[in-house]
Amino acid sequence: MIVRARTRRADVDSWEAKQIAAVAVEADRKRVEHDKTAIEAVQRMRERGESVKTIALLCGLTETEIRKYGRQAAKSPAAPAESGDRRALDESAAERAQDRADAAQAVADAVPAEFVVSST
Repeated sequence: MIVRARTRRADVDSWEAKQIAAVAVEADRKRVEHDKTAIEAVQRMRERGESVKTIALLCGLTETEIRKYGRQAAKSPAAPAESGDRRALDESAAERAQDRADAAQAVADAVPAEFVVSST
């Protein structure tokens, strides 16, 4: 019973690390998507002639944040992201998620297993 319980506990730790990695990948993908949306919005407003100060006031952000989005817009290609670009972003997010999963697994491995009392 003890061996089976410890094995099951290890399985839960492994499952948890995989879940954390999956959530991290999804969170990174969403962050990139939302940043891209904000960058495009700032870019469109600047193209219409709005000043950085006006955009900041309208959006409730600082001028520094708006300038940051403007710099990122200048770095990004004018065309929408193609599937290859999305794949590169997904791979980058997957690498970061794997790092997080490895860290989570290291923490799980460092925690000593609890003593399991057999009910039989």
